[in-house]
Amino acid sequence: MHLAKQQSSSARGHGLKTLAAMVCAFSVWLCSGAASFADTAAADDDLKKAVEKRIYNKLGEFEKIGGPEDLKLYVNIPPPKKAKAGAKSTAVLVLLGGFNSCNPGPYGQHMVTKFNTLRQQLRDEKQVALKYLISCLGKFGLDTHYYTSDAPLEMKSGKIEQLTTDLAALANSTTSKSVQIISHSHGAWYAMRLAYRLPPEIKIRGLATIDPVSQDECKPTTMALGFIKKHFQEGEREPGCSRAPSDVKPEERAAVFKRSGWWRNYFETETFYLHSSAIPETDFNMLVAYREKIDDPLHAHRLISLDDRVWDNLKERILEDF
Repeated sequence: MHLAKQQSSSARGHGLKTLAAMVCAFSVWLCSGAASFADTAAADDDLKKAVEKRIYNKLGEFEKIGGPEDLKLYVNIPPPKKAKAGAKSTAVLVLLGGFNSCNPGPYGQHMVTKFNTLRQQLRDEKQVALKYLISCLGKFGLDTHYYTSDAPLEMKSGKIEQLTTDLAALANSTTSKSVQIISHSHGAWYAMRLAYRLPPEIKIRGLATIDPVSQDECKPTTMALGFIKKHFQEGEREPGCSRAPSDVKPEERAAVFKRSGWWRNYFETETFYLHSSAIPETDFNMLVAYREKIDDPLHAHRLISLDDRVWDNLKERILEDF
């Protein structure tokens, strides 16, 4: 009996150590770089300086931007090409990154390489000139930080109302007064709300939401709780972090779909405590599965934003519009 008590005590001690290690690891991931976003004004200044340094010192080069080695998160900033004299842009292509996509700056967010490649393909294959808006969120998503093709070094920060106003103005300067939106995670939640708020004269050619989760329903603390539950209460999930945003009401989603040329939703379910789900109001839902072992707690949620199956499907649909 004495031996059994020792074993039980040892098991409990091991379990506590394991929990402490996991919480510590998750906290390091969650809080790394948080200081740079603790003060919004300082964060904006730092972002602007980083942008100015990165875009002009790294033109046309590949630069590793961090993250799990097997994801190969690299960014390529191609040299800008001059449009033909008198040419006017056809539409605005929009990228809305998710939680922590500002780290280490919007030019370094992991979806930008895919986004730039898509823009180049549209130029080469369809001879269309597109304006663009790229937005990212920090660790705590207090504001969205964004820049546009009209002013690539003018870093702006603000709430969704300001982003909506600036995107509408950019769209109004194109021949079709239209936008196509590609978004991921919390950025996809922003995209749904943005699409609902855009003025009626702005046409939404298409909307892509990739593993959308609500920033209000799935806060960092909620993610951390879900991470712990994964290991100690298997089968239980935090609802706000394991479904499409429910705080965008069905009638709002229906209104977004009605005014959009198309709406494609992509989601995964393998990041236990952080994933989305199908959205009934869309015309296309795609579950993206991963067969390999996933050790990184955020692997699938990150990976889907880079997945060739998603981007090839998007490219095919977007090319149909031009």
